[in-house]
Amino acid sequence: MAARAACAWIRREGSTGTRSYQKRGRLCWWPKGAKGECVSQSVDKRISDVLAKAPRGAQGAALCAVADELLTAGDVDGALKCFDRALQNDVKSARAWTGRATVLVHRGRFGEALGCINRALDERAAYAPALVLEAEVLVKAGRRPEALASCRRELAADSELAEHWVRRGRVLEDLEHLDDAAEAYATALGIENTATPWFLRAQLFIARGKLADAAHDFARAVAAEPGYFDAWYLLAQTDIELGRSTDATFALERFLALAPADSPRTSAARKMLADLAAPPIAPVGAATAVAAPSVRPAPSVRPAPSVR
Repeated sequence: MAARAACAWIRREGSTGTRSYQKRGRLCWWPKGAKGECVSQSVDKRISDVLAKAPRGAQGAALCAVADELLTAGDVDGALKCFDRALQNDVKSARAWTGRATVLVHRGRFGEALGCINRALDERAAYAPALVLEAEVLVKAGRRPEALASCRRELAADSELAEHWVRRGRVLEDLEHLDDAAEAYATALGIENTATPWFLRAQLFIARGKLADAAHDFARAVAAEPGYFDAWYLLAQTDIELGRSTDATFALERFLALAPADSPRTSAARKMLADLAAPPIAPVGAATAVAAPSVRPAPSVRPAPSVR
């Protein structure tokens, strides 16, 4: 009830930021009328506004929403202050404890983060975000068997968010359970068609030598997020390996149009594009044939891959 009330209040009151763009499955927030700058409103003022305007039962969830925005914007201290205030409002909030743990992970304080995760799981034993974060922290701490056990616990938890399945897939990749990771990405895509799980699963296919399947998933990633220049680059590399020069040329052109000028991959992309444009070197003594110019075909249609 509190979460629904908070969502209703946030929809009604609006936010200090607007969802200006999406990058790799994560929303990045900019202030209204000041795109590209940090949110100027002080954290204390935003907390005061929530406490003054939100219904009592919605304040904790609304404070967590503000904290999530601040964390996405890189304001770790502000996010921690909001999560702490949310816990003052409701010390049993699994979401706030998990959010606080996320901030501590950003600071490299894994022991304290696990303590907050335990508090979240004390309140909600099958809370999927806490279980996913627990697995991630245990991997970072080098406690791999416990991380795998945490992933298995989460399998029994109810999670309807694609982001949780993507994070689970990453943990399983770190644990070298690649089949399970691919299944996690497939589940995420069944919930929501976003670029990140396509991209990550494509990299799994490359590791297995399944280049056609990888090319399919990279193509789906750029279809879901056309500005995803890293996916365009890896799609081009994969197409080159498959002998698809026309598709590779198109992907490299898109990469160069989208990537920042200082991208470390820019010079390599230009070289690959020049190599594709250069005529093949004929064997010594071979007769030179004049071929009619060919019509450039459209990029090939890629069949859907199997998960395994």
